[in-house]
Amino acid sequence: MNKEKFIKLCPLYFLDALEEKELDEFKKALESGDKELLKIYSDFRQTTFHLPLAAEQVEPPLRVKQNIFNAIKAAQQTEKYNAIDKLITLLGLKNPTFAFALSIIMLVGLTVLTFFVIQKDSTINSQQNIIVQLKDKVQKDAELLKILSAKKIDVVIMNGLEVNPAGYGKMVIDPVKKQAILQVSNLPETTSDKDYQLWVIKDNKPISNGVFTISKNKENNFFMITNIAVQDINNIKAFAITLEPKGGVPQPTGKMYLAGNASL
Repeated sequence: MNKEKFIKLCPLYFLDALEEKELDEFKKALESGDKELLKIYSDFRQTTFHLPLAAEQVEPPLRVKQNIFNAIKAAQQTEKYNAIDKLITLLGLKNPTFAFALSIIMLVGLTVLTFFVIQKDSTINSQQNIIVQLKDKVQKDAELLKILSAKKIDVVIMNGLEVNPAGYGKMVIDPVKKQAILQVSNLPETTSDKDYQLWVIKDNKPISNGVFTISKNKENNFFMITNIAVQDINNIKAFAITLEPKGGVPQPTGKMYLAGNASL
């Protein structure tokens, strides 16, 4: 390609206005490595690069800027709606039959998920109740072990009386710390308005030593007695258990279920 034709095509190249045949011919001229043509190409490229800086900067009218922004916003909304429409089409939701079937499936799925969550919560609550029961048992076992490991312990056996001959119990006592474990078996379950009450008998006078309940007909029940209600436990003559109104009473009023003599 001669110099004159190259100069003619050069600006058209940077304006991306060359036809395919002319573009191929122009590229071949560049690839030829002709220094003069490369210098012309470089000059045109520099001119093209700086040409926008030579133009006078004019602030466009507000109306023009607003039209541009409106056009951009409209294009974004169209793109968004097209994406949603494609998703609806992809899921088959434009088909009423399929859409109805899908809604039924989703409803069933939601029901199953809800049931699963409820079952999971129920399982967690059940496990928490088991943990509480285990902690209570461990605590009672630890208290019993503490009493049994005392240097001196006394045991008082209590037998069932006429109202409940099958019942029995025992007091395992630490006389130094005045603590004890009360174990009872085969006592009837207490109702919501009743409590069993433990009595310490001293000088033929009963002294209350707390109340307890029996639930679900457990075969064995253990209760911690943290403070035996007598100054000198060597003066205790007997222990007894009666059934009293809820919360206990100052003096026995109900039937006696268990009793046992003490030799402390």
